[in-house]
Amino acid sequence: MKRNGKHTVTILLVAVLALLVSMQPLAAQQQRIVIRFGTQNPVGHPVDVGARRAAEIIDRMSGGRIQLQIFPGDQLGSQPEQMANTIRGSQDMYLSTAAWLGPYFGPVGVLDANYLFTGADHLFRVMKGPVGQELFRHLPSAVGVRIVDVWYFGARHFTSNKLFRTPAELGRLKTRVANAPIFIENARCMGANPTPMGIGEVYLALKTGVVDAQENPLTNILNFKFFEVSKYLILTAHQIGSFIPSINERAWQSLGPEGQKILLTAFEEGGKVNNALVYKAESELVAQFKTAGMEVITPDPEPFRQMARKCLPEKFGNVWGQGLYEAIQSSGR
Repeated sequence: MKRNGKHTVTILLVAVLALLVSMQPLAAQQQRIVIRFGTQNPVGHPVDVGARRAAEIIDRMSGGRIQLQIFPGDQLGSQPEQMANTIRGSQDMYLSTAAWLGPYFGPVGVLDANYLFTGADHLFRVMKGPVGQELFRHLPSAVGVRIVDVWYFGARHFTSNKLFRTPAELGRLKTRVANAPIFIENARCMGANPTPMGIGEVYLALKTGVVDAQENPLTNILNFKFFEVSKYLILTAHQIGSFIPSINERAWQSLGPEGQKILLTAFEEGGKVNNALVYKAESELVAQFKTAGMEVITPDPEPFRQMARKCLPEKFGNVWGQGLYEAIQSSGR
């Protein structure tokens, strides 16, 4: 009987050990976190390169426990769809501009207003300083997303198949803009006749004459090949744009303190990669487009600036908060 008892105990121990071994892969799988991260920009864009750098850092720092899966080129949906899905939590992260958060939390929309910032340095001083951080502080409770960093998108300019130098001349053209209220009104407040359209439709629209012009940073003009179907590059620098990577608040909380620290570190480093590439592009691409056959025009910015600075606060002051546009212009310089 004693020998049989020992035999029974041995069998039980073996069975328990086998069960524990079989459970280890399941436990590891349960601990792994996959973050689905969508962007509008194609593979090879500075944003895409920066995102992949962030993914590498997350994988290394977490020992493979946290993985950032990148979906470039609007694979997860249009810009408004991805913003809505990130808020709902069916998508974990989105590299948005302020325009797509504006409908959900009005004050943050001011960050995409024309002639708000004088340049990239001014943008970062505001957005990473007290004014920007105060705006972002409300987003987790008000919208359900959290901003993890600020990346440079670039100064926006026009490409066109018809020449313009003044607001009146711009008003005679059909100009494609992103289908967000701030982009539509940005264009109107410069004198333009805006035609909202998804970015994937713009190349063909320029080629076939559905629109005469469009506006984007130089990196997008390159990566979406708008320079191939536009005669003029018109350097207005009317908006100093940023990307603000946002994460669903429930996804953020699921990371825990260690995972959150890893994410913040990774996106800060990915942002540095993106920013360096955008700065380099802005120093080189005008000459490259000129070599490709575009005629480069530098109009007097003052008529456009004066129109925008009068028009935009009148249209959005009640949404952004009275005086916020003007306060940001004068802060951080």
